[in-house]
Amino acid sequence: MAEGDGETRDVREILGEHEQELLEFERELRRSSIEDAAIARGGPVSTVGEEQSPEPVAEVPAPARQRRWPLIAALALLVAAGLAVGIAALLGAFKGDDAGPGIVATPAAAARAAGLAERGTKLRTTDAATAARELCSGAADAAVLLETAADRPLACPGVTRLAATPVEATGYAHLGLRGRTCVSVPKTATLDARADAALTARRAAAVAAAPEDGWAAGLAFDSANGLRLLAVAPQPGAPCVVPSPQTFADATYPLLVQLVAYGRPGTDAAQTAAEQVDPPGAARVAPSVLRATVYR
Repeated sequence: MAEGDGETRDVREILGEHEQELLEFERELRRSSIEDAAIARGGPVSTVGEEQSPEPVAEVPAPARQRRWPLIAALALLVAAGLAVGIAALLGAFKGDDAGPGIVATPAAAARAAGLAERGTKLRTTDAATAARELCSGAADAAVLLETAADRPLACPGVTRLAATPVEATGYAHLGLRGRTCVSVPKTATLDARADAALTARRAAAVAAAPEDGWAAGLAFDSANGLRLLAVAPQPGAPCVVPSPQTFADATYPLLVQLVAYGRPGTDAAQTAAEQVDPPGAARVAPSVLRATVYR
């Protein structure tokens, strides 16, 4: 689509206007040709549209032919301009309104930073891998993602980690006081397969019922049901980190979930993303609740 006088104009409308201009040029050329032919015969000049006698037309003098070149050149320029406008408009229509630099985010991250879409900056939602690729390629100026302390930070030329705010802590509680005491992040998938859905839901309900002190409510539920929270290591062989309000606050707990803004410094999108992830003047409050999956 193309913009004109503040309103969106259809490509066909633009090309239709150029078509009318081309027809006017064509009539002018025909009129000039008829006049030149009449002058060459020494006869009267007839108007465009009148029937002409089938008399042989003498060669048009050079001065008459020279008068046609400006019209022919103008006609060629007009055709080229019409094609350029049409192609540009079609490309704009295919490109779409959502293309171009802006902020890209995962749906979960966008939900956490609800003000992103209210700041007048383009916002697109997609999966984390696509968001990282768009930011690194320059298709976006900023990205807002959910990351854990165990995730590898996004790194690409010209992109900086602008802000991060802890939003949630997850973990694992073992049903029984024996067995392992620590799990590495890559091994947590095996625990997910052994999850006790009913007990996990009961623990979550107990924590939600005590919003003033969810951490204490979780510990009380664990003690009453014979559960033990596991420490977590970022990688096998790395030091284990015990879940606690302190390790949440200093972001050393590997399964701490953070809302992170990446971007190209100096762009409007980067500034908006950083302000929404870590608002100026807002007190940082680390999560005091551990959302634990109970496994057997």
